Amino acid sequence: MNKRAQEIASGLPPDLDALPRLGGFRLRGIEMTRLETFIDAAFAFAITMLVIAAQQIPDDVKTLLAAFKNVPAFVASIVVLGIFWRGHWLWSRRYGLEDGVSIFISWAMIVTILIYIYPLKAIFSSMWFLLSGGRVGHTLGPHSESEIRALFAIFAVGFSAIALEMVLLNLRAWQLRDPLRLDARERAITFHEITGWSIPVGVGIVSLVLALSLAREHIEWSGWIYFSMAILVPRVAARRMACGRAQHDSCGRHLCFRLVRCGQRFQLLVRRVNRAGRDRRRVDSARAARDAIQEGPRDIGRQRCTWRVCVALARRHCRSAVLDRADSPP
Repeated sequence: MNKRAQEIASGLPPDLDALPRLGGFRLRGIEMTRLETFIDAAFAFAITMLVIAAQQIPDDVKTLLAAFKNVPAFVASIVVLGIFWRGHWLWSRRYGLEDGVSIFISWAMIVTILIYIYPLKAIFSSMWFLLSGGRVGHTLGPHSESEIRALFAIFAVGFSAIALEMVLLNLRAWQLRDPLRLDARERAITFHEITGWSIPVGVGIVSLVLALSLAREHIEWSGWIYFSMAILVPRVAARRMACGRAQHDSCGRHLCFRLVRCGQRFQLLVRRVNRAGRDRRRVDSARAARDAIQEGPRDIGRQRCTWRVCVALARRHCRSAVLDRADSPP
């Protein structure tokens, strides 16, 4: 472990389990840092550049109605910026990193956001103008084919760059997983964050290729391709939730039952294992058979369980076993 990693590890509290959690992730950056404050200020400044009346406050009805035509583009732009803002906020809360690499990536994200805001509003304004038949949004005015390609290409580069910076931030946290003392579940969440943010990167690259290669009459597909994330991102999120539930289940302790034949008799082996597979309790068939006669609460490894086990030991009396467990006391 290098010096910087030791400094990061020394800044963490001794008992990480005492930290507040969000989605099962221990929040190491619950206190707001100067880096996060500056990022929030940059996003706030970017939003002010998206105001529906960019020139001046409307002073007559006609100007007011014209300004409201920009509301759909304004809302859509805010949604996109909000997604990236939440990604950085969640990263800051989970890891609390403020090392040189993280600061550099965050500053690059600020620069990209402030440049990306211009093509973002232009693209959404044109999209709403096309979808509404000119009722909302506005057209880009007279333009050539090369200008349209350049606009979609700049939008794709900016979109991919911001998503790539989120990938790099989570990748930095993955590199520091040992100093941050991430457990198995937190490592899985971090890995899925990296793969999840890779989807916008890939979609942006595909859009860039389409903007530079499609014919003029089909170039709008370089913009519609972004809506594929409405399908891809939920699928990845559902897979991540399934993996998280599986990881959560594997962290618990389980009871394993095995019915084996020994000559003319059967033995019921009962053992308690944790996620590492270590035995917690093993009971042979005779003890299990004696315990099956009685029914009531039993304390096993600091956890009260209710049991009802019905097993016929002799082969000629072999019947189906009924195994019930209630985690709460009766």
